Amino acid sequence: MKEETRYIFSKGDLSRKDFSICFRGERGNIYLPIKDTKELYCFNDITLSTKLLEILAKAGISYISSGTMKITWGHSIPKTICSAAG
Repeated sequence: MKEETRYIFSKGDLSRKDFSICFRGERGNIYLPIKDTKELYCFNDITLSTKLLEILAKAGISYISSGTMKITWGHSIPKTICSAAG
């Protein structure tokens, strides 16, 4: 499967579960395979762990979070991507 950009619009929690990103929201758990994810955009209140940020960085997955006013207030871009861009 090709790597995809993933979008999360609901409030919830993000964590790592085995080799997946686990989103726990009002509708239950959703599992996103790490190996099939290129970027992760979050557009609502999300709680996440530093362990998840660590595995996202190791897998080369960019994490971007924005508020409701389309203002980016947080991001984590793996060092390999930053080095290639510079």
